[in-house]
Amino acid sequence: MPVVTLQVGQCGNQLGQALWDALDAQCNASTTTRSSDSDLKEASYFFKHDADGQRKARCLLIDTEPKVVHAVLNHDAQGLFSRRRCFLGHSGRGNNWAYGYSQMFTGRTDGGKSHLKSQSAAAAGIPSASGAALHSAPWNNSALVEEPGKEEFHILEQVVEGIRKECEECDGAADFLMLHSLGGGSGSGLGSRLLEHLREEYPLHNIATVSVAPRAAGDSPMQSLNSVLALSFLQAYSDSVMLFNNQDMIEAAGRGDKTGTASLEDVNSHISKAVMGALWPLNPREAHSGVSRIRDMVATVSPDVCCKIVEARTSAVHTSDSLDYREACKSVQRQFSRFDKLDCDRPVTSSDSLLIARGLQAAPPPRFAQASASTNSSPSACGTGQETVLASTYIKACGGVSAFAGGGMYQTDVDCLDCVKVRTGPALKAVPASNSSSRKLNADSKRIAGGNPSGYSAASSASVTVIANRSSVIGQLADTLDRATSIWRAGAYLHWYERCGCSKESIRTAIEQVSDVAECYRSVHGIQDWLEAGDD
Repeated sequence: MPVVTLQVGQCGNQLGQALWDALDAQCNASTTTRSSDSDLKEASYFFKHDADGQRKARCLLIDTEPKVVHAVLNHDAQGLFSRRRCFLGHSGRGNNWAYGYSQMFTGRTDGGKSHLKSQSAAAAGIPSASGAALHSAPWNNSALVEEPGKEEFHILEQVVEGIRKECEECDGAADFLMLHSLGGGSGSGLGSRLLEHLREEYPLHNIATVSVAPRAAGDSPMQSLNSVLALSFLQAYSDSVMLFNNQDMIEAAGRGDKTGTASLEDVNSHISKAVMGALWPLNPREAHSGVSRIRDMVATVSPDVCCKIVEARTSAVHTSDSLDYREACKSVQRQFSRFDKLDCDRPVTSSDSLLIARGLQAAPPPRFAQASASTNSSPSACGTGQETVLASTYIKACGGVSAFAGGGMYQTDVDCLDCVKVRTGPALKAVPASNSSSRKLNADSKRIAGGNPSGYSAASSASVTVIANRSSVIGQLADTLDRATSIWRAGAYLHWYERCGCSKESIRTAIEQVSDVAECYRSVHGIQDWLEAGDD
């Protein structure tokens, strides 16, 4: 099934640039190693072809100021992005969720109620001169609208129309993937508004997001309020949320660097590799079938409507005499935190996990055969396939039955096999080792056990990716809620939200909704003291 990607805000567009670099490199490598028919099928998952046969991304670039999108377009030497799918404002949203959501800075008193239908009706009355200006522009720029008082107001209608056109160009019902941040104004506010529209207009389509949570010591004092409001919309309208914490990604991307630091490009590359490992088709047939990586992720890892937030990590499999997938499973698990430092250092447990092994050969390597022969359980209990060995290895790397929700019901590691689903497919042909950490790996650190475990290269395209629904999200939610609640009670910065139509009561409702999500996670993972703080 095709995927339509929406890159919203500064973070979404910068992350999207790294992701599309990886996707384009994969398609370019596939063209030289596979049949053109297979390449076309896999490429159609994320790409389309224009009338001239040029490959184009199924992507909309959306931002309320032009600088970042201009940089992405300047970087796009391959011409992947259509200028007709770029939707730009010019004044930004001032790190204000309400301004990004309502698109109006004054005159809104409805508490943030959606007006998509009324906006579409208003758009129908735009003078033809302004419409001609929009169509003649190299991209859709809201600053070109003739009515100065409403110039920023029209960007939403342009995006909605762009989504409709992109879906009509798909060969089948499209899934949606949104890249955005939680802490700013455009990614959180406008992203929430677009999620609401997608769910209303495409109720049966799968919607996944790649959401980047800000660091606790962020640049904006309003980021906690923005995050809570955005999370409430993610809970209401998305099917699965791949959450990446900015601080965790900075630390992970900098582990292979002698200085222990990482640039913004390193972080984006690190996240994009995990996203690509999770969502690139396992075989050409998936592009035109009813099965997609997003649908599989929703059904496998986030089937509970109350627990949609998942984490994804990936590790390259470096080859010697055989593909060492067992070591890769251990490496992926080491990238996950074992204890929730934001929730009293509680041990982290998983409820569901999806393990994707790319490049796994049809015949089990010798190490798999040895591991299968040494398994203490009977073949009828866990089978003898290499998928079972992978799942068993990952369970042991997690710490056994105690690392899974409801661990008290399990007696042995074999009993947890239902919690780990394994998918296999061909290796990715090329993933650019673009981050500085990967470039600094020497021959010794290229082993899975050391260095930056997620650093791919053209020679090490086999990989193991794990998408897991874990209790570590509890600490992230609790910390964000504590900060947002303190600001709400003090009444700080709330007047900026009220001027955009988001009342204090609306913020309180969002805080309660996100609190309910945290409580659901605590209940699922058997944490009984989830009300110990009481309700003030």
